Amino acid sequence: MVTLPEFADLATDAELIVVDPSEWDRRVPKAQVALVLLTVAARRAGVIPIDAVSAAAAGPFESANYNAIEAGVALA
Repeated sequence: MVTLPEFADLATDAELIVVDPSEWDRRVPKAQVALVLLTVAARRAGVIPIDAVSAAAAGPFESANYNAIEAGVALA
């Protein structure tokens, strides 16, 4: 399970992967945090190619989405 530091003490049998977006050198808006976590999970599990995640990022928030994907790759 990929989560944020504020949930690091969550009781679960799953492996917890704690990701702190503040460790990325650029600001990650709250609206993009879920995409950061998805990218970390995809990268670590190898289930979804990062290219596919990037392709889905196009649209009105493209720049912010690409920044979130870059953050997720860096933090994975």
